[in-house]
Amino acid sequence: TMSRSRNRPFRSYVATAAILLTCKDALALAPPVVWPKIFPMNRDSQHHPSQQRISSSSASSEQAPHLFEPTGRVAGLPGQIVASPFNLSQVTLNPSVHPLSNFSFAAQQLNVQSVGQIRLACPRCSSRRPLAALCHRYLLYLDPAHLLWNFRKIAGLPNVTDSPYGGWIGNGSLVAGHFTGHYLSATAFAVAATSDPATRAALLAKSASVVEGLAECQDHQCQANPALCGYVSGYNFAQIVALEEHTGPTWATYYTIHKIMAGLLDTYLNTYNDQALAVLLKMAAFFKKRIDAVIATKGWGWWEECLQVEFGGMNEVMYNLYAITNDTDHLQMATYFYKAVFMDPLARSQDALNNQHANTHLPEIIGIARGWEVTGNATLAYIAHFFYTTLSQNYTYATGGSNVDEHWKYPGELGNAIATLQNGTAAVNSEGFHTEESCTTYNALKIARHLFQWSGSAGLADDYEQKLVNGVLGVQKPLHNGTMVYMTPLGKGVSRPQANWNQGWGSPTDSFWCCYGTAIESFAKLGDSIYFHNDNSRTLWINQFVSSAVKWAAADLTLTQASDFTSDAKALVSRITLGAGSTSSRTTLAIRIPAWAVQASTTITLNGASVLHGPGLPGSFLEVTRVWKSGDVVIASFGMAPRILPINDVRPDWASVGAIMYGPFLLAGFTSQPSFALKADPSTISTWLRVKNDFTFTAPGWTLKPLSQVVDESYTAYFNISLQATG
Repeated sequence: TMSRSRNRPFRSYVATAAILLTCKDALALAPPVVWPKIFPMNRDSQHHPSQQRISSSSASSEQAPHLFEPTGRVAGLPGQIVASPFNLSQVTLNPSVHPLSNFSFAAQQLNVQSVGQIRLACPRCSSRRPLAALCHRYLLYLDPAHLLWNFRKIAGLPNVTDSPYGGWIGNGSLVAGHFTGHYLSATAFAVAATSDPATRAALLAKSASVVEGLAECQDHQCQANPALCGYVSGYNFAQIVALEEHTGPTWATYYTIHKIMAGLLDTYLNTYNDQALAVLLKMAAFFKKRIDAVIATKGWGWWEECLQVEFGGMNEVMYNLYAITNDTDHLQMATYFYKAVFMDPLARSQDALNNQHANTHLPEIIGIARGWEVTGNATLAYIAHFFYTTLSQNYTYATGGSNVDEHWKYPGELGNAIATLQNGTAAVNSEGFHTEESCTTYNALKIARHLFQWSGSAGLADDYEQKLVNGVLGVQKPLHNGTMVYMTPLGKGVSRPQANWNQGWGSPTDSFWCCYGTAIESFAKLGDSIYFHNDNSRTLWINQFVSSAVKWAAADLTLTQASDFTSDAKALVSRITLGAGSTSSRTTLAIRIPAWAVQASTTITLNGASVLHGPGLPGSFLEVTRVWKSGDVVIASFGMAPRILPINDVRPDWASVGAIMYGPFLLAGFTSQPSFALKADPSTISTWLRVKNDFTFTAPGWTLKPLSQVVDESYTAYFNISLQATG
């Protein structure tokens, strides 16, 4: 048996409440690449050889400002993946608790080994928030006829219901259809993850009904107007024309198209629905033709103006489709959604985030990351790395999330973002209520997932956990069907019911915000990113400590993880049991030692003997390599202790302000007033913060709970901690 603690070159560390990620990793990324002067912005004409630019086949006389052109994969070399996710069908989450939320889960979840490769189980479970079960209940509650209502109206088909659902998918909504796409993705993930035949069959029937409805609408429109062959959406085609001609009204046309296309692709990949792929391919051909015509008649500059309107992850879904079809039209389509005005400064190592709308750009970066994986263009990898580093360093809260009023603002001065106005003794509508839009955290997790696959970085795995636990698990209201929240307030005396400009919790049939769509996807794939693998090096990464099981066919290995907190709430313990097959090859388990773990009280044993030869280094992976035998047991125990994570604000006046963390949890303090003063010596936090075994905490003048467990109560997320604290 060999063991060693390894912290990969893509290191992380905590500073001013942000995780700073260096851009030095095993990829040996190319220096920033910039492009010819074709648009009003000033671009350098120098190209790096790794760019492998291929001449444009566009009908336009202007040169395309894209990294790739439609003659095939760049140099035939896609980006190198170090750690691959498992399929959701390979990971099982049994009915039990997710130890990092202390909430019970149902039997359907997803994981990076592929949604269907993981399942859950746990010895001590809380029934407070059956997150996944509640999500699946909502998916089965929703009616395909209502989800398709706008599509059928636009296609000229009769509806069987009097009206659609309300909110963002109401009659005449400019983004009608976006949630239908999210619904397809969520049901696809749930189908892949669930081990219950009845639930799976019911979800499959719902999903197939929506796909059939979309196909009917698409075919009917084609028959009525051949010029619209391939078009299908919940909004009128006039919106596409308005975007192309730079006239109004329009909102986020391609954002909605992306959700529909991504939903169809997820459905094809996870439920093997060929009709979903057929509808998707027709959509791709239709929109490719439309954009070709815009560029040919109006030029690249005109099309770039179209990209100033939110378009979701159109580049991501087209790169994903290209990876399946190898159709160069799909590659070209992906490059059409390279937004130079935002990406070029990042390629030059410049912060392009300030004052930008967060959820407009996060999906674009996901597409940039996927572009590197598909094509191998190092510039795309650099952009993704630099973006994530900048986001973490300048704009990130202690939750791992970012943004205020939906925008990135106040770089390095996030005290402004949590500012909360008050009327007498009550907090009132102000920025402290409108931090961390929920869907931005969902999308930031997808970027972290991509970057982890490139590097195997323990810091990124820590970051993923921090974002998931504090920014996602609390956005679905427990015991309420289809009730989500748009934002996670981080101010003083704030509450979820007052978030989103006092809209608070949504309703199951009349909200359908963007964050509703990402929430149902999140809770349909709660097993995502627990495990990763590399078949060549025979390495299995254990990133998250969640009671679950994974089947790794390539290594003929099964692994069952039972994780929970100790009865005194002082440690997280995971019992990892191996079920090896007939293979005699040596295989490595890479076990994350969380950055929050107390080094002195962290132990890892194999069959009762320590494999920590020396202290385990928090924020690294411990690798144990051997020929594993069925029945081998690894027990990892990670001590937890309170700590203060300073607010991401460089100003001296904010030096004593920080979030109280316990393990991966941000602790929120209950209060009926907009206050955050905690009179105590921050250097002695271990003496004055007390924990009970139900994960309730006390501090001088305060009672605290993990933020993810706060529902309707008023709370404070950051504290001014000093013996003379005020505020």
